[in-house]
Amino acid sequence: MAPVVGVHGIAQQRSTSERQLKLWSDSLRLGVIRADCPTDSVPTLAVPFYGWLFRKNSPYLGGEEEQPFDDAEEAFVTEVLDESIEALSDAETAELEQSAKTLGLSRFVPPWLLRGLAALDNHWGGGKGLLLVGVLRQVYAYLYRKGAGDVIRQVVLDEVAEDTRVFVGHSLGSVVVYDLLRRGLAPQVTTLVTLGSPLASGTVRRALADSANGAGVGISDEVRWSNVYDPWDVVTMGKGLHPQAQDYPVDNGFADPHALARYLGRKETGSLIFAGTATDGPSL
Repeated sequence: MAPVVGVHGIAQQRSTSERQLKLWSDSLRLGVIRADCPTDSVPTLAVPFYGWLFRKNSPYLGGEEEQPFDDAEEAFVTEVLDESIEALSDAETAELEQSAKTLGLSRFVPPWLLRGLAALDNHWGGGKGLLLVGVLRQVYAYLYRKGAGDVIRQVVLDEVAEDTRVFVGHSLGSVVVYDLLRRGLAPQVTTLVTLGSPLASGTVRRALADSANGAGVGISDEVRWSNVYDPWDVVTMGKGLHPQAQDYPVDNGFADPHALARYLGRKETGSLIFAGTATDGPSL
C-alpha cells in the first residue's frame, strides 16, 4: 500500500480517483523538491476518493445542484460564521447587515447567514464567504447526515496499510483524518499534517466531540501533528491550531489561498511529510 494517505476536501464531485492521485502526487513532488529532500525517495501516496458521495441526487448532499438548508444545518453554519464576526463593534455589525442586503445571493442561502457572509467577504474578498459555507455544508454532512461519516471513514481506511505512517488532510479531509485518529482507527499513523483546516472553529471541534459516542476528544500525544495554513485562507478563519498542533503559516498567494496544490507544493509541507516517513529526513 502506501506510507502516506492523503484525504481531499470539498467540491470534488466531478473529479475521479485517478485525477486526485495525479494532483496530489505532482504537487507533493514539488513540495519535496522545494524542501531539498531527495527526489528519488518521494513517499508513495494513496488518495482515497469519496467525492462521489456528494454528486447529484446523493442522499448525503447533492453537489451538482443547490439544496435548501434544513434548520439544524443552518444553525451549525450560522454558529461558525458568527465566530468570524464576534469581535466586531455594533457599528461594524450594523454596516455589515446593511451590505448583506445587497449581496444578491442564491435563494438557497437563508437570510440569517447573510451577515456572516458579508463579514467574510469584507475581510477576505468577494466570494470567500460562500467558499467557507460550502466547506461547512460538507463538514455538516460528514458529521450529521445518516451514514455519510461511516462511508467516508471506511473509504479512507480501505487505503490504510500496516506501513502507513502519515495522514495528510486538506480542508474537510483534515476533519476526516483527525476524526479517524481520535477514534483510534489508525494506530499505526504517527504523523498528521493538516492543510487549510476548518478545525480552528470551536463549533466544528465541539461537533466532533459530540459525534462519536464516547470517542476521545483529542488524538494521541504520540502523533506528531503539524498544521500548515495561510492566514488569508478563509476556511482556516485566519487561525492556526496551536497548542494542539505545531503551526506553519505560509503564503499561498491572494488568488486562491485554499488551493490544495498550493499547500502541497510548499516546502514546509514537503519537509513535514518526508520527515514523517524517514527517520533521517529533514525537519523544520
